[in-house]
Amino acid sequence: IALARGDTAAAALANEKSDMIRRGYANIYHYKAGVALMQHNYAEAAEILETFRDKASKTVKNPRTIKNFNPYGTGAYNLQLGIARRALGDKEKALAAFTASEEGFRGWLRRYPEEAAALGRLPLALAGQGRRDDALREIENALAIFPLTRDPLSAVEIRDYVANAYSWTGDRTLALELLQKIVALPGGPTAGDLKINPRWDELRADPRLNDLIAAAANTIELD
Repeated sequence: IALARGDTAAAALANEKSDMIRRGYANIYHYKAGVALMQHNYAEAAEILETFRDKASKTVKNPRTIKNFNPYGTGAYNLQLGIARRALGDKEKALAAFTASEEGFRGWLRRYPEEAAALGRLPLALAGQGRRDDALREIENALAIFPLTRDPLSAVEIRDYVANAYSWTGDRTLALELLQKIVALPGGPTAGDLKINPRWDELRADPRLNDLIAAAANTIELD
């Protein structure tokens, strides 16, 4: 909720108050890295993502789940790491992270070919590698499998990441047009995410993004 509002201080405090580490849940590191990204503390986010396995292995209930991360987890964590490294300008490390992310998502999709979260994020991992044609091909595949009439929440989530991939491939008008279609829908992008998440930085110079931020704020009722 705090990040949806763009309140990163409240989000960081919520993480600190969480008992997820005591209870043995490794996802707290993912949440902490997410807040660091939104605060533009990219080096901190990268450090969390690159060291969390060692830290989590000391607290989780079953350390083997950390050592033998499932492919989707590998894809998700490396995608976030790629975003952090990309923002830092570390091209080689970003490329390595996005490549590992692609491998993770493809491994997951071999098991579950129509898993929405992986379908939506795969094009962004490809765009992060500079592979525009491959990204556009996977975008077409994801949108065909999940039209908005099928499981709308999943379809909207896919389009959020597809819009992000469009922005990274240089197709910024397509990105903005797609965001316009989903900004008022349940599960659509939040005002906080659009305003401060570095993955939208390619769109910052376009005034239409400010209109989308305002529209997203109008659709969120948190009080």
